[in-house]
Amino acid sequence: MLPVTIAQRTRALTLALALTAVSAQAGVDVANAPLFVTAPVIPALILAIDDSGSMDSEVLMRTNDGALWWHTGDQSFVGRNQADEPEAGFINFNEDGGAGSTWKKYVYLFPNGTGLQNGRRAYKDNTHDHYAIPPFGAFAFARSPEYNLSYFDPAVRYEPWPDLGGHSFSQSDPASAKTDPVKGNETLNLTVTIEDDGDHHLFRLKPGMSIPAGTSYKDATLGWTMA
Repeated sequence: MLPVTIAQRTRALTLALALTAVSAQAGVDVANAPLFVTAPVIPALILAIDDSGSMDSEVLMRTNDGALWWHTGDQSFVGRNQADEPEAGFINFNEDGGAGSTWKKYVYLFPNGTGLQNGRRAYKDNTHDHYAIPPFGAFAFARSPEYNLSYFDPAVRYEPWPDLGGHSFSQSDPASAKTDPVKGNETLNLTVTIEDDGDHHLFRLKPGMSIPAGTSYKDATLGWTMA
């Protein structure tokens, strides 16, 4: 009988241990969840679409709710940080979020009346809120995608929406732009100056706002006049 070397004994022992480990592992149910979790948790996913009235807003600022807030004490849209403390370089935040004597809420760019089913605004002008931002140079940032995150970005190519739900979409005509892509038939001619003093068709000015020279506006006494 040939002598068994130490190396041979070692290989045999290693093989035996490996076979034992494989056999033992095959009979073990490895947990896929922490051992302290006694009841399984059923995975849950909620897909929510917000169709509340606030989704009708035409501005999306970095403020408490996306609106642009006029501070009547400062007479400005800017200068208040997230704690409502005076600080240069900030669009007013309005931490509390309420409209009243101090804060006036501006959420629209086109004051085209009210009536969602006709493609108009969801909210009318109230005592303290839902105003349209005057199209003045001082407030031009409200019509810039850099500040108003929902505004048209000229650097982006916008393709027509795909046809769906019985609706078809094509390139919009600037001279006959629909106020809503699916509701109503009203249009706006964006290539001309529009003068309208109907209910909720106005840009509401607050003390501290200056009308730029050359602006056409309606005076209560003089009627339509030029600043």
